[in-house]
Amino acid sequence: MLSRGATIEQIGSTIGMPTPAKNGRFAARKTFEYNSISHVNHKYYLKKTVEVVWADEPLELVLVTVKVYYHD
Repeated sequence: MLSRGATIEQIGSTIGMPTPAKNGRFAARKTFEYNSISHVNHKYYLKKTVEVVWADEPLELVLVTVKVYYHD
């Protein structure tokens, strides 16, 4: 997740807005102000969208994937 540019705080904030996804999982996305240079391709972007997919297991929440999209 950190290598993709998402912080733990951003992931936690995004998870607060779930929608049902495939196979009993949940998904959510949230857009954040970025105003910086992406470490992925070294271009300047105004915003980034964090998309999280997770499974809500009885004893724990399991992150399946975290995607980060940089855009203007």
